[in-house]
Amino acid sequence: MYDSVFDAQEHFRILLDCMARPGTVRVLPIAGLHPPEGLHPAAALVGFALLNADVSFFASPLWQDYLRENTDAVASDAPDADFLFVGGALLVDGEAAALIAQARTGTLTYPEGGATVVVCVERVAVSVGAAAAPAAAPHPAASTIPAADAAPTAALVLSLTGPGIERVNELSVLGLTAEFLETLREQNREFPLGIDLILADAGGRIAAIPRSTKVQWD
Repeated sequence: MYDSVFDAQEHFRILLDCMARPGTVRVLPIAGLHPPEGLHPAAALVGFALLNADVSFFASPLWQDYLRENTDAVASDAPDADFLFVGGALLVDGEAAALIAQARTGTLTYPEGGATVVVCVERVAVSVGAAAAPAAAPHPAASTIPAADAAPTAALVLSLTGPGIERVNELSVLGLTAEFLETLREQNREFPLGIDLILADAGGRIAAIPRSTKVQWD
Protein backbone atom coordinates (compact mmCIF):
# COMPACT_ATOMS: atom_id res chain seq x y z
CA MET A 1 0.00 0.00 0.00
CA TYR A 2 1.38 3.40 -1.01
CA ASP A 3 1.99 5.79 1.90
CA SER A 4 1.64 9.40 0.76
CA VAL A 5 4.09 10.63 3.40
CA PHE A 6 6.71 7.94 3.98
CA ASP A 7 6.88 6.61 0.42
CA ALA A 8 6.82 10.05 -1.20
CA GLN A 9 9.73 11.19 0.98
CA GLU A 10 11.74 8.06 0.19
CA HIS A 11 11.08 8.39 -3.53
CA PHE A 12 12.04 12.07 -3.42
CA ARG A 13 15.41 11.11 -1.92
CA ILE A 14 15.88 8.52 -4.68
CA LEU A 15 15.13 11.16 -7.31
CA LEU A 16 17.67 13.52 -5.74
CA ASP A 17 20.27 10.74 -5.91
CA CYS A 18 19.47 10.13 -9.59
CA MET A 19 19.81 13.85 -10.31
CA ALA A 20 23.13 14.03 -8.47
CA ARG A 21 24.48 10.99 -10.34
CA PRO A 22 23.17 11.13 -13.93
CA GLY A 23 23.07 7.72 -15.58
CA THR A 24 22.29 5.86 -12.36
CA VAL A 25 19.26 3.62 -12.76
CA ARG A 26 17.08 2.94 -9.74
CA VAL A 27 13.84 1.00 -9.25
CA LEU A 28 10.68 2.30 -7.62
CA PRO A 29 8.17 -0.20 -6.21
CA ILE A 30 5.14 -0.18 -8.49
CA ALA A 31 2.90 -2.88 -7.00
CA GLY A 32 -0.63 -1.78 -6.19
CA LEU A 33 -0.71 1.26 -8.47
CA HIS A 34 -3.20 1.42 -11.34
CA PRO A 35 -2.56 4.61 -13.32
CA PRO A 36 -4.33 5.22 -16.65
CA GLU A 37 -3.07 3.54 -19.81
CA GLY A 38 0.35 4.72 -20.94
CA LEU A 39 1.33 6.36 -17.65
CA HIS A 40 3.88 3.98 -16.17
CA PRO A 41 3.48 3.38 -12.43
CA ALA A 42 7.05 4.61 -11.87
CA ALA A 43 6.19 7.89 -13.60
CA ALA A 44 3.09 8.16 -11.41
CA LEU A 45 5.28 7.68 -8.31
CA VAL A 46 7.60 10.42 -9.56
CA GLY A 47 4.54 12.63 -9.83
CA PHE A 48 3.39 11.73 -6.32
CA ALA A 49 6.84 12.68 -4.98
CA LEU A 50 7.20 15.98 -6.85
CA LEU A 51 3.71 17.40 -7.36
CA ASN A 52 1.71 19.34 -4.79
CA ALA A 53 -0.84 22.15 -4.65
CA ASP A 54 1.86 24.78 -5.17
CA VAL A 55 3.06 23.56 -8.58
CA SER A 56 1.60 23.13 -12.05
CA PHE A 57 1.89 20.28 -14.52
CA PHE A 58 1.03 19.32 -18.08
CA ALA A 59 -0.19 15.85 -19.13
CA SER A 60 -2.68 14.25 -21.48
CA PRO A 61 -6.31 14.49 -20.25
CA LEU A 62 -6.48 10.98 -18.72
CA TRP A 63 -3.11 11.35 -17.02
CA GLN A 64 -4.02 14.87 -15.95
CA ASP A 65 -7.12 13.75 -14.04
CA TYR A 66 -5.23 10.96 -12.28
CA LEU A 67 -2.29 13.12 -11.22
CA ARG A 68 -4.48 16.01 -10.13
CA GLU A 69 -6.69 13.77 -8.00
CA ASN A 70 -3.68 12.19 -6.28
CA THR A 71 -1.49 15.27 -5.78
CA ASP A 72 -3.72 18.40 -5.81
CA ALA A 73 -1.33 19.98 -8.33
CA VAL A 74 -2.71 22.46 -10.84
CA ALA A 75 -3.03 21.36 -14.49
CA SER A 76 -1.76 23.87 -17.05
CA ASP A 77 -0.60 24.27 -20.63
CA ALA A 78 2.89 23.04 -21.51
CA PRO A 79 4.59 26.50 -21.73
CA ASP A 80 3.44 27.37 -18.19
CA ALA A 81 3.97 24.03 -16.46
CA ASP A 82 6.55 23.28 -13.77
CA PHE A 83 6.39 19.60 -14.76
CA LEU A 84 5.48 17.86 -18.02
CA PHE A 85 4.51 14.18 -18.32
CA VAL A 86 4.85 12.70 -21.81
CA GLY A 87 5.28 9.34 -23.51
CA GLY A 88 3.78 6.77 -25.83
CA ALA A 89 2.35 8.07 -29.08
CA LEU A 90 3.51 11.60 -28.29
CA LEU A 91 7.11 10.39 -28.61
CA VAL A 92 6.51 8.37 -31.78
CA ASP A 93 4.59 11.17 -33.49
CA GLY A 94 7.09 13.86 -32.55
CA GLU A 95 4.57 15.76 -30.42
CA ALA A 96 6.69 15.30 -27.28
CA ALA A 97 9.60 17.13 -28.93
CA ALA A 98 7.26 19.98 -29.83
CA LEU A 99 6.02 20.12 -26.24
CA ILE A 100 9.45 20.33 -24.64
CA ALA A 101 10.41 22.97 -27.21
CA GLN A 102 7.74 25.06 -25.48
CA ALA A 103 8.79 24.15 -21.94
CA ARG A 104 10.14 26.78 -19.59
CA THR A 105 13.94 27.00 -19.36
CA GLY A 106 14.08 29.56 -16.55
CA THR A 107 15.87 32.90 -16.62
CA LEU A 108 19.40 33.93 -15.71
CA THR A 109 17.99 35.48 -12.54
CA TYR A 110 15.87 32.40 -11.71
CA PRO A 111 17.27 29.39 -13.60
CA GLU A 112 15.43 27.10 -11.18
CA GLY A 113 12.28 28.15 -13.02
CA GLY A 114 13.07 25.66 -15.78
CA ALA A 115 10.63 22.78 -16.17
CA THR A 116 11.14 19.12 -15.32
CA VAL A 117 10.00 16.61 -17.97
CA VAL A 118 9.01 13.07 -16.97
CA VAL A 119 9.09 10.70 -19.95
CA CYS A 120 7.51 7.24 -20.06
CA VAL A 121 9.82 5.04 -22.13
CA GLU A 122 9.70 1.32 -22.88
CA ARG A 123 12.90 0.57 -21.02
CA VAL A 124 15.92 2.28 -19.53
CA ALA A 125 19.04 0.37 -18.48
CA VAL A 126 22.71 0.92 -17.77
CA SER A 127 24.44 0.14 -21.05
CA VAL A 128 26.31 -3.18 -20.88
CA GLY A 129 30.04 -2.56 -20.55
CA ALA A 130 29.59 1.05 -19.46
CA ALA A 131 31.37 2.39 -16.42
CA ALA A 132 28.43 2.93 -14.13
CA ALA A 133 28.45 5.51 -11.35
CA PRO A 134 29.37 4.16 -7.89
CA ALA A 135 26.29 2.57 -6.41
CA ALA A 136 24.58 4.08 -3.40
CA ALA A 137 23.59 1.86 -0.51
CA PRO A 138 20.61 -0.07 -1.89
CA HIS A 139 17.13 0.40 -0.50
CA PRO A 140 15.11 -2.82 -0.34
CA ALA A 141 12.35 -1.28 -2.44
CA ALA A 142 14.49 0.94 -4.64
CA SER A 143 17.64 -0.81 -5.75
CA THR A 144 20.37 0.31 -8.13
CA ILE A 145 20.39 -1.56 -11.45
CA PRO A 146 23.83 -3.07 -12.22
CA ALA A 147 25.51 -2.81 -15.62
CA ALA A 148 24.86 -6.53 -16.11
CA ASP A 149 21.17 -5.78 -16.62
CA ALA A 150 21.22 -6.31 -20.37
CA ALA A 151 20.13 -3.33 -22.44
CA PRO A 152 17.34 -3.87 -24.96
CA THR A 153 18.12 -4.11 -28.65
CA ALA A 154 17.15 -1.28 -31.02
CA ALA A 155 17.61 1.19 -28.19
CA LEU A 156 19.43 4.51 -28.28
CA VAL A 157 22.67 4.48 -26.29
CA LEU A 158 23.11 7.80 -24.51
CA SER A 159 26.60 8.89 -23.46
CA LEU A 160 26.40 11.27 -20.51
CA THR A 161 29.14 13.62 -19.30
CA GLY A 162 29.18 16.48 -16.83
CA PRO A 163 28.76 17.12 -13.09
CA GLY A 164 28.25 13.99 -11.00
CA ILE A 165 29.87 11.74 -13.63
CA GLU A 166 33.46 10.59 -13.22
CA ARG A 167 34.13 9.97 -16.93
CA VAL A 168 31.21 8.84 -19.10
CA ASN A 169 28.02 7.08 -18.05
CA GLU A 170 25.97 5.27 -20.68
CA LEU A 171 22.25 4.59 -20.68
CA SER A 172 20.41 2.42 -23.16
CA VAL A 173 16.88 3.74 -23.69
CA LEU A 174 14.15 2.07 -25.73
CA GLY A 175 11.24 4.30 -26.72
CA LEU A 176 13.06 7.63 -26.96
CA THR A 177 13.64 9.35 -30.30
CA ALA A 178 16.62 11.26 -31.67
CA GLU A 179 14.24 14.14 -32.47
CA PHE A 180 13.31 14.39 -28.80
CA LEU A 181 16.98 14.39 -27.76
CA GLU A 182 17.86 17.04 -30.33
CA THR A 183 15.17 19.28 -28.88
CA LEU A 184 16.39 18.57 -25.35
CA ARG A 185 19.94 19.52 -26.34
CA GLU A 186 18.72 22.76 -27.90
CA GLN A 187 16.76 23.64 -24.76
CA ASN A 188 19.82 22.97 -22.58
CA ARG A 189 22.49 24.66 -24.69
CA GLU A 190 22.75 27.75 -22.45
CA PHE A 191 23.30 26.38 -18.93
CA PRO A 192 22.13 27.22 -16.26
CA LEU A 193 19.01 27.65 -18.38
CA GLY A 194 17.29 24.45 -19.46
CA ILE A 195 15.04 21.58 -18.48
CA ASP A 196 15.63 18.49 -16.36
CA LEU A 197 14.66 15.05 -17.67
CA ILE A 198 13.46 12.00 -15.74
CA LEU A 199 13.02 8.69 -17.58
CA ALA A 200 10.61 6.07 -16.24
CA ASP A 201 9.94 2.66 -17.75
CA ALA A 202 7.25 0.00 -17.39
CA GLY A 203 9.44 -2.10 -15.08
CA GLY A 204 9.72 0.61 -12.44
CA ARG A 205 13.18 1.82 -13.48
CA ILE A 206 14.00 5.52 -13.37
CA ALA A 207 17.02 7.61 -14.41
CA ALA A 208 17.66 11.34 -14.55
CA ILE A 209 19.40 13.64 -17.01
CA PRO A 210 19.67 17.10 -15.44
CA ARG A 211 20.19 20.21 -17.56
CA SER A 212 23.89 20.30 -16.63
CA THR A 213 24.51 16.94 -18.37
CA LYS A 214 25.82 16.76 -21.92
CA VAL A 215 24.19 14.02 -23.98
CA GLN A 216 25.49 12.23 -27.09
CA TRP A 217 23.75 9.24 -28.64
CA ASP A 218 23.93 6.58 -31.32
